[in-house]
Order: sequence, then C-alpha cells, then structure tokens
Amino acid sequence: MKLDNTLQEIEKSINDIVDIEFDWEGRGFEKPTKLTLTNAIKIVKELLKQVDSEDCLWFSPFAYSNEDGYVCIGWQNQNQALHFHIKNENMDYRKIWRSANSVKSGSEEGYLNPQNCLLLWKWLINEQ
Repeated sequence: MKLDNTLQEIEKSINDIVDIEFDWEGRGFEKPTKLTLTNAIKIVKELLKQVDSEDCLWFSPFAYSNEDGYVCIGWQNQNQALHFHIKNENMDYRKIWRSANSVKSGSEEGYLNPQNCLLLWKWLINEQ
C-alpha cells in the first residue's frame, strides 16, 4: 500500500469538510474545530499505519461532519459498517451489522483509541 498517498487523500477529504462553502451558522450547525480535524487525521493515520504493518486489506473511508461538529469517518464492507465519530478529545466508534437475509442486525458503540482501532478494523474486514 502506498501509505503516504493514501494518508494524503484521507487528510484532504477530512480537511475538505470545513473548506467547502457552507452556511454553518445560518443552518444552526456547529463547524468542526481544528482540534477535531487534527484528532480525526491522527486516529486514521494510526489505523492506517497498523493496517499496513499487519498487511491487512485496506479501502478508503468516506468522511463527513454532522450538525454537532463531529467529524465522522465511515467504511462499509458487505453487511458491516464501521464509523468513527470524533469531536475535540472525544472519539467513539460504532459497529453496525446485519445478516445476509436481514433477519439479524445489531450495533455496538464504544470508545475509540489507538489501541483498539486495529481490532475494530479486523472486525470490519472479517479477519476475526
């Protein structure tokens, strides 16, 4: 994997969230802070480094923000999704899944940190 190029693409997509012309205050939305952007980039950089060192499958996330000023980073893999929600020093994850026949579905939420991000990634790519 070309780590530098991949990281640059992700950093750009995260930074583009606040660089676009958008009427944040007029719509009552909170604009993500610089600290939020920095921490979002840091956790993805850490995940990417761990994924590369473990030689795991990688695919790029989609990044967006919500009205509360969180940067959200998400991946979808078949019937599973993984989302990181970052705001300032707060980092959480959410795993979402459903069975192939859509009968069983569920989700799990928790705190996100550099120590558990690879474990979450391995869940998403079905390596555990």
